[in-house]
Amino acid sequence: MLKTIGIISPGEMGHNIALVLKKHGLEVVTCLRGRSPRTLRLAKKGGVADLPSLRAVVEASDLILSVVVPSAALPVGRSLAKAIASVKKPVLVADANAISPMTSIAIDKVVTAAGGKYVDVCIIGSAQRLEKGATFYASGESAEKFMGLQDFGLTTKVLGNQIGQASAFKMVYAGLTKGLSSLSVELLLTARSLGLFDQIIERYRLSYPEIADFMSRMLPDLPWRATRRSQEMEELSATIKSLGLHPVMAPASGKALKRLGELTRSSGWQEPDEGQLNLKDTIEKLYKGLKESPDKSS
Repeated sequence: MLKTIGIISPGEMGHNIALVLKKHGLEVVTCLRGRSPRTLRLAKKGGVADLPSLRAVVEASDLILSVVVPSAALPVGRSLAKAIASVKKPVLVADANAISPMTSIAIDKVVTAAGGKYVDVCIIGSAQRLEKGATFYASGESAEKFMGLQDFGLTTKVLGNQIGQASAFKMVYAGLTKGLSSLSVELLLTARSLGLFDQIIERYRLSYPEIADFMSRMLPDLPWRATRRSQEMEELSATIKSLGLHPVMAPASGKALKRLGELTRSSGWQEPDEGQLNLKDTIEKLYKGLKESPDKSS
């Protein structure tokens, strides 16, 4: 029976998950030691209780949900494994990060070796609309236990009984959304440079209305998330290589998103900008940033 959920860490996605779970009667805990001021603020907004250590989180939780950037997923898994071993409690750890199936399998090994249980999870949908369209897909032998969260406001679905299936599902899905985003930014910056931005947007809306809508919804907030999404493309590239295939588009998209993230930081793109710019304003700001800080790597 689920009563308390640990979330590592309550950032953009994590604190929204906490809001939903608390709304439906669950307690949510975390350990904020070493976290950024932004995460501290979001945790407070989500009503997440701050415990002094990961060990304390393990002791208090019936399920621990890891929601971090891809590069932090395995280190977090190792830290949780140490805490689980010290407490000797078979808590269920759900990794819900955008990682390759190989990374998820590695986390599974360290968690289960420490005496914990593990479920591979991926989230498809917006952090702001968790109860209105987002789905938590799970795989592994403990996936059915994770389904208990559907009684507390989250939509859940089992993909299979193998660790790595949910992560692989996320990789293929993320490749489309992030790949289309990076291509769209490149095309719209080109159109802006040629003085054809308004005209091409009008044509896109006539020929491909769904793609034009995608650009308007997704691109204004992309700069703030670009670095994290470049890491997702690195995980996708590794996934493709593991299958004996040769990734071309995924590495290119990852490189473009990494560059966008660097530009965002160097141009002083602060958090308050998020959600305040429309598509045209976003492209204009990026265009000016590129002019001031050209890419010298190519």
